[in-house]
Amino acid sequence: MKRRVLSICLVLALCLTLLPATALAVGSTYLALGDSITTGYALPEAEGNPQTVGAPFAKLVADTLGYTLENKAIDGETSTSLLTKLTEGDISVSGADLITITIGGNDLMGAFYNHLITSYNDDPNNDDDITLSGLMAALKDPNSNITLLQSVFTYVGGFSTSPAALEALEQVDSNLQDILEAIRSNNAQARILVATQYDPYKWMTAPENDFLEGHVATLKGTFTAGVLTLNEKITAAVAQMSDANISVVDVYAAFDGSEENLCNAYYGGTTINFSPLSYDV
Repeated sequence: MKRRVLSICLVLALCLTLLPATALAVGSTYLALGDSITTGYALPEAEGNPQTVGAPFAKLVADTLGYTLENKAIDGETSTSLLTKLTEGDISVSGADLITITIGGNDLMGAFYNHLITSYNDDPNNDDDITLSGLMAALKDPNSNITLLQSVFTYVGGFSTSPAALEALEQVDSNLQDILEAIRSNNAQARILVATQYDPYKWMTAPENDFLEGHVATLKGTFTAGVLTLNEKITAAVAQMSDANISVVDVYAAFDGSEENLCNAYYGGTTINFSPLSYDV
């Protein structure tokens, strides 16, 4: 059964206790930036009921604390696309009292797919090249594409140290610093909370003797390594700002301590969903 990304409202609420009392006044503006974690990808709306699990976390935070919410996040947002919007003035931050940012996961997912496709196409043992759309189609119907996927999955183990991963992680580090500086140049007072990325594959399993079974452990290990490095980059970028009003929210730790799968990464036997963020396969 497809799992849903549950609210990270409680994690953020812990950090909101650091806010000065004046920043919690009813009518303050909360600007939510980032990717599908912030849009609430695959979550049912819970209009008018801030305590209902299933509403996007930004709505829960706003409703609970009395903020006026401006949710400018979009599914698939990357650190590069968010930086472009901020520097080109497509998103105004000047009136926000609180800003949250979830970013970097799509950068890592894009690098993951790029690594698999490049590795497959560069291997002389493979006759035909694959594209992103071809790989996504195979993931939608793995039983009809077992031979292809078995070949593709052999390259998973090299992802965390691949050029694609390393380049994406360095780009997130650089972009996030620029994102924070762009916000600060137009808003000197807002409280800014930057979320770390949860591990989407912690709970992924495959049935015994299934073709994916032998690859799950490798997938978990290599992607967890990538997520941990991503979170190091996020933490370092925030630290570089030396701004007491900018903090990291450790969403990774909160999800890592959960007792069940809280995200969209799953394997249902007929479909592989490697889309914990916005890649809807």
